[in-house]
Amino acid sequence: MSYVLKENKIREACENRFASVNIPLIEEENTEIIAMSQSRQLFYKNFREEFSYNSNAIEGNRVTLPETYEILRKNVTVSGKSLKDQMEIVGHAKAFDYLIEVATSKKLPLSKELMLTTHKMILEENDPIAGRFRGFGEDVGVRDTLSGKVYHRGINPLALHDNLDGLIEFYNDLSEDKDINKIALLAGFHMCFEYIHPFLDGNGRTGRLLVNFELVKHGYLPIDVKFAERPLYYAAFEKPDNYERMTELFTRSMVSSLAMYRQLHEQFINGHADKPPVYQTDTVPDNPSNPSQNPALPKKRR
Repeated sequence: MSYVLKENKIREACENRFASVNIPLIEEENTEIIAMSQSRQLFYKNFREEFSYNSNAIEGNRVTLPETYEILRKNVTVSGKSLKDQMEIVGHAKAFDYLIEVATSKKLPLSKELMLTTHKMILEENDPIAGRFRGFGEDVGVRDTLSGKVYHRGINPLALHDNLDGLIEFYNDLSEDKDINKIALLAGFHMCFEYIHPFLDGNGRTGRLLVNFELVKHGYLPIDVKFAERPLYYAAFEKPDNYERMTELFTRSMVSSLAMYRQLHEQFINGHADKPPVYQTDTVPDNPSNPSQNPALPKKRR
């Protein structure tokens, strides 16, 4: 195993040692909610919009949540936002739909091929970096443009494939253990994947999509790290050997997914399945030139 995997740390993260993480409750609620199968597609339809908005907004995309709704449900372009940002919304939603389908029907194992397919979908397919890993001389890092702080530098491209192969093998072995805390395991996997940083761009979005692929494949609802939680999300990467922060963040996100499912199920059984969503308030500011309205954005998208 490579030095990146830090096996003992990942195993510790999977041993249910976090007091604030009530995994048994989440397990029970997931089992109950999965039984409401007729609401599942309604949930995915609404979830994909918020997830596509939040995951892209974390990386600096300027499309707002109401605009995301317009783009994905009405298949239109919106004025005042770049075509690239809008295509990233479409690509992310397309990748989410694909991963939900293969997670539920084919139950594909996690693999480099799946990572490449996902990455190609979230970027424009004619983008020369879409669907390929970093190569020799392609170093990458994440820097906060306001503070100048470097959050992370990806590993040397020459070590990339050995580390990625090792992580996939290690994760797939542990994921079959029914006694493993799956949310903690995925928190550890996500941090290791982002530590490796296998792509020149799109690492964060690809990584969060893969987490949801694995959650759905193992019978859970997908999770959505909110744009408003961006500071907490980045802070979790500051101590790469400690997965507790990411596990707690993922768990809170699961609680939010469970609540969303219940709310949408009520709409479904009451005949309001097509009711437009109520937009959350943490919409990306429309004035990127005003620092007081613009959260610190990374120089290089993750």
